[in-house]
Amino acid sequence: MHQSDHAEKQLVMNAKINFKKSVKRAQRSTLVTAAAQMSTLQLPWTLLNWNAVSQDFLNGLSSEGDWREHFRCLFLDSNLFLLYLGADLKERAKMDDAEVGEFVRRLRNLMDEIAALPVPTIAAIDGYALGGGLELALACDLRVAASSAKMGLIETTRGLLPGAGGTQRLPRCVGIGLAKELIFTGRQVDGEQAASMGLVNHSVPQNSEGDAAYQRALTLAKEILPQAPFAVKMGKLAINKGIEVDIASGMAIEGMCYAQVNCLQNSLLKGTTVH
Repeated sequence: MHQSDHAEKQLVMNAKINFKKSVKRAQRSTLVTAAAQMSTLQLPWTLLNWNAVSQDFLNGLSSEGDWREHFRCLFLDSNLFLLYLGADLKERAKMDDAEVGEFVRRLRNLMDEIAALPVPTIAAIDGYALGGGLELALACDLRVAASSAKMGLIETTRGLLPGAGGTQRLPRCVGIGLAKELIFTGRQVDGEQAASMGLVNHSVPQNSEGDAAYQRALTLAKEILPQAPFAVKMGKLAINKGIEVDIASGMAIEGMCYAQVNCLQNSLLKGTTVH
């Protein structure tokens, strides 16, 4: 067996083991409560095919309907979302050029939708986030990884190129030089390495339940939730739009966002004074 084939087979086996550890937790009701207003997005179990980025995944996600509404923080959990192996290469091999183009277009649009959500999004990576899986995590505002997690844009090792935002979001996250190195080599990094290069916000030791990143992300979300939702929304907008332009234009964007928050502070900031 070719070394890369053996490594991929081992990767799938490890992913399945890690996933089974999380089934009991995942089978709890989706974490959406009126009090907390957090959501852990889950897909129907029939769609869990050890691969996040497949046609079924996109169809299932698009059919979730109200998942974009009525929440204040969105989790993308690597055990629930299965951010393991990225695009389904066997599925892709059966597509013609037009079908591949449409699939990648839908995938890119999905990443853009997640990135543009007006609420904080957190990716909790307890297992693997490779290829399209990492691109999905990169579309989130914040990322938390277990120290044992593995992540990377591995498309070049398959003769492909990251096509769902990886070539654009990774440089904005870790810098141009390091992003080029990671993409050119298809290198995988663990959670600690990812934290040291700024790819994830936090790295935590894995626990016996296999959900250390999820638990840390939950703590992070609980820090965010008490804050004024409109102020958080405008803060995200100011940062996201500001980094796309020069500093003077960015300051103007900040000013406009500040003005909107200031105008509504009495009703949306619970009467607190904004300085």
